[in-house]
Amino acid sequence: MRFLRKNDYSLLGDTFKKASEFQQDFLKDNKLSDYSWSSNPLHQWSRYFEYPFVINAIDSVNKKNLSILDYGAGKTFLPFFLLQKKHDVICYDVVDYSDYYENTPIGFTKSLKTIDKKIDVAYSVSVLEHTEDPVAEISNIYNLLADDGIFIMTFDVDCRGDLSISLDNLQKVTIFLNDHFDEISYFKDIDVSIYFPFLLTIL
Repeated sequence: MRFLRKNDYSLLGDTFKKASEFQQDFLKDNKLSDYSWSSNPLHQWSRYFEYPFVINAIDSVNKKNLSILDYGAGKTFLPFFLLQKKHDVICYDVVDYSDYYENTPIGFTKSLKTIDKKIDVAYSVSVLEHTEDPVAEISNIYNLLADDGIFIMTFDVDCRGDLSISLDNLQKVTIFLNDHFDEISYFKDIDVSIYFPFLLTIL
């Protein structure tokens, strides 16, 4: 587990540039002005690091046709960016965004129980701090992963006490992760860790 500084995004500059170019073209045909979170996801808050981080982590698997779960997907360009890399993407969110993914190869579900296959890669970008029980959510994702699957997760640690991952709950999350995942090295030039089958950054 590592703490990342916001300016560390420069270490992923090449990936950020590719993602930015893709999003720029994507937004020409897919308006997000009605999306409550952001009409420009890549440049919102810490996403300019998180999304390139996720992309690089998935690229490091060095395989095509991966089965990928976007946990807490919302409405962004990222599943479509992964789709053009020849991956099979399923999006999950408690809010019904099925219209957004309608008539695309990307699947959408409001219930993880509808997913009837093992997942090669699952990622969650700044979602778990907004859930009632982060450990339970991680457990649900863990149960969907293939034996050699990877979980890429970023979340905010809350020092104010108004989000789920407070400093107290961080300890519970850490215990669960240590009990269920093994750490391997990742990104030689970036001071972060990848847990196998999961990668965690705390922003």
